[in-house]
Amino acid sequence: MAVLEIVKHPDTVLRQKSDAVTDFDKELKKTVENMVQTMRDAKGIGLAAVQVAITKRILVLDVANIEAQGDDEENEDKILEEAEVYINPEILSKAGETEYEEGCLSIPGVYGMVDRAAEITIRYQDETGDEYEMEADGLRAIALQHEIDHLNGVLFIDHLPAMQRSLILAKYNKLQKEE
Repeated sequence: MAVLEIVKHPDTVLRQKSDAVTDFDKELKKTVENMVQTMRDAKGIGLAAVQVAITKRILVLDVANIEAQGDDEENEDKILEEAEVYINPEILSKAGETEYEEGCLSIPGVYGMVDRAAEITIRYQDETGDEYEMEADGLRAIALQHEIDHLNGVLFIDHLPAMQRSLILAKYNKLQKEE
């Protein structure tokens, strides 16, 4: 497995709408494994393929954010099994409202309160192409909406009022200059 480079705002790839996955092959499995490794290395709870410059509708999620202990290969396999993989996900329905302070691996160091649906139903495929429907709520629903937004070229800051977005981007730009 490899840790991939996470694309940072304002890279234009983050605004691209991702293409559907049509080949469920070894390359897809390798991409998913690398995305899981990258997400864990960055201590994230979710990662969309577009965040590593792959414009395919793939996202991985680990709301528990279980970190690998050491380089033990058996442990890495166990950790990978616990990550959730969603290929070609689409939201079928939304219900309720919730607010959550979100951040993003592509806009590190800044956070904002985002309104999301409290419950969602999604359709997605797994790594073999099998199709599923699932209901989600809580942090899983929030993270899925955040990552599916990425696949559609939408960032969490797009959900914020203009003034708040401006303040967050000013803070982000300042942080980037300090690095």
